[in-house]
Amino acid sequence: MVNKIDHHNLNVDVDFMQGINPTAENLVVACWRVLAPDVQPARLTRLRLWETDNNYVEYEGR
Repeated sequence: MVNKIDHHNLNVDVDFMQGINPTAENLVVACWRVLAPDVQPARLTRLRLWETDNNYVEYEGR
């Protein structure tokens, strides 16, 4: 996952972000949608995306 998004233009280079405003909130939801099927039969419970030391977003799949 990191290789798909790190140092890439999220608007152009990342297939699962096409047509989505690349905010931290939208990015963590899009990452969830990509990762969740790949971890089955386990399941994700939380993703946390850090932007800075003081700014992050968490998603729990709701």
